[in-house]
Amino acid sequence: MHRRYPLEALEQLRAAEAAARVRELGEQVAERRRAEAAERAAHRAREQSIAMQRTVEVAEQGRLEAGVATVADLQSGASFIEAAAARAAELGRDEQAARRRARTAAGAEQRAREKLAEACAAEVVVERHHTDWAAARDRTAERVAEEEALEGWAVRCIARNHEGTK
Repeated sequence: MHRRYPLEALEQLRAAEAAARVRELGEQVAERRRAEAAERAAHRAREQSIAMQRTVEVAEQGRLEAGVATVADLQSGASFIEAAAARAAELGRDEQAARRRARTAAGAEQRAREKLAEACAAEVVVERHHTDWAAARDRTAERVAEEEALEGWAVRCIARNHEGTK
């Protein structure tokens, strides 16, 4: 008769914990990827804003040097450049915030990886214990079967010897 593994509940708990940590890691990887994509998008938006601002500045400078710019054109250009600079600064702050979120997400992913490693290690410990326990149980069963066989043989030998002495 085979006995049930006494730590079966713990074994199931460790397996469930490892599965939960795998899911958590998957979520953290996805979050990090989203945060990194947002960081790249914020960087591109800031770079595009700066490039547009420079293009307008160069065009305004060319119009001014050519003598075709009016005072109204210069005022309008200055207002645009000022607004573009403010927008670039805002986009820079957005990029920094996105970078912080990406770093935070990467840290959370690393912690999730560490938790998964711990959960897997705990699961392996219980699995190894189960394997060792089953092997010990099997050795015990074999030893008991051998002892029973020896006892039966001894009883038969004694019975034969007893019959032979009569």
